[in-house]
Amino acid sequence: MNASFPTSNFVTEKQAATLLGVSLSTLQQRRFKGQMPRYLKIGKSVRYDLADLMAFAESCRVTPPNP
Repeated sequence: MNASFPTSNFVTEKQAATLLGVSLSTLQQRRFKGQMPRYLKIGKSVRYDLADLMAFAESCRVTPPNP
């Protein structure tokens, strides 16, 4: 079986934390609580799909009410 796995679409948890503007420990705590998008875990390495992170960030967007 020869499956290609596109790694360019995945970011480390440190990169994910930077993209979301949170600390690495905050990202990890939220992941443990199930408050983050799906992720890959291979051994000790955690990777997030960039598209999933962007969709997650968009879902957190708040539009203030008009005065």
